[in-house]
Amino acid sequence: MALTLADALRQTGYAQDGQLQAPAPTQPNLSTMAGDYFAQLPEKTVQNAINTNNIVQNAMPYNFEAHQFEHGPTFNEFVTQMPNFMGSYLKSPPAMPHPEVGTRFEREFLGGLAEKTPQKIEDLKGSSLMVMPWDSTSRNYAVKSISGEALPRDVITHGGQDYARDLGHIEQNIAGASNLGIAKRIQSRDAQARAENLAAGGTGDVIHLPITMGEGGENFSIMPTEAMLGIIDAREPSKKFVKELDASIRAYKDPQTGKTPFSDFAGVNNEAGRMQLYSGEGIKGTAGDLRKVFINRTAGLKGRQEYLGFNAEDLAAALRDPALEGVPKGYVGNTVIKVGPEGMHLKPSQNPTYTTNFTGQYMGSLGNNVPIETLFPKMFPKYQQAYAHQKGDLRNMAIGGLQTKKDNFSELVDQQVIDNYYKYLEQLGKSGL
Repeated sequence: MALTLADALRQTGYAQDGQLQAPAPTQPNLSTMAGDYFAQLPEKTVQNAINTNNIVQNAMPYNFEAHQFEHGPTFNEFVTQMPNFMGSYLKSPPAMPHPEVGTRFEREFLGGLAEKTPQKIEDLKGSSLMVMPWDSTSRNYAVKSISGEALPRDVITHGGQDYARDLGHIEQNIAGASNLGIAKRIQSRDAQARAENLAAGGTGDVIHLPITMGEGGENFSIMPTEAMLGIIDAREPSKKFVKELDASIRAYKDPQTGKTPFSDFAGVNNEAGRMQLYSGEGIKGTAGDLRKVFINRTAGLKGRQEYLGFNAEDLAAALRDPALEGVPKGYVGNTVIKVGPEGMHLKPSQNPTYTTNFTGQYMGSLGNNVPIETLFPKMFPKYQQAYAHQKGDLRNMAIGGLQTKKDNFSELVDQQVIDNYYKYLEQLGKSGL
């Protein structure tokens, strides 16, 4: 019998077919929404804890006391004495990248996503655009192998821009998810963009454009960590390797504070340590930041890729949305989300990484990934000018400002925006891209 999407997600604790109800046909007021939110919070908190426990249990197939990973050479012996025996790791220097690196993975699409509706930029005239940073992971894929190595358990992807495209989320008017503090900030920026839009004679509609993040932007989420733990379990590394890995995580210093927030990390190969990677329990930093350091200390180091027998490029590609393959930082257009004059609302989330959903209507796709400059011809130059005298990458600073500022960050869709968009597409056509 074929495995359905609901069954697959239920096995991993993601509860795609959970108990959330579709929104009422009439829009509740803010006080009602707040009351409903906090009324449901204890139940949702319990459900989130159950979901997290299910994920962690799936990530722990071994009896760690009985399974000591004694076999094989230590990390240093392996790399220095047996350099030609690299498992399924392929050398791929920047000057001469291996053509297969970044392509070696198996995954299965589980369905459950709406078709991408073509959206014309001219149909958005009178609304205001704003951007939100969004990682490039996929949704509703079962990742089965990485770098030729079968994972002990499938990794079910659950994030990315297709979060808004999920059929269940469309029914519930859910556009995205984040932790509560960030979700509140998104909600406030949505309200500010609407106020600026109406003041300029707009429609009151705010169009949210997920904008691609830089390399590694996905590492805060659970998915890379879950895949990495599968690779570690499949390779069964030596005690020496595990000890060095754990020590490097505990020794990490926050570059801003100089402190070591993960000095109390319990370790990769025991239940307490794996729980910390999902919940953050017992560490000074957040679980998301711990996951970023964990991936940096494994997939971020060539020597550890060699020992574990995988390429980081394969890991990242296995989790990536196919529509965003090769798309660099600062591009928009793949996903279009509308929040009308009624405004954005927050709801408890069953997402394994984030606690809070925010509402919005999935509108489809422009059909092209375009640089942010194309759709923000008025605002982007202003931000470049504002940061012109600061040190750093000017484009990245301008993008950061448009993503985080509390006001004057939205772009009214007028004829200039429309013309600029089609001019860019025309230039692409002329250049053969």
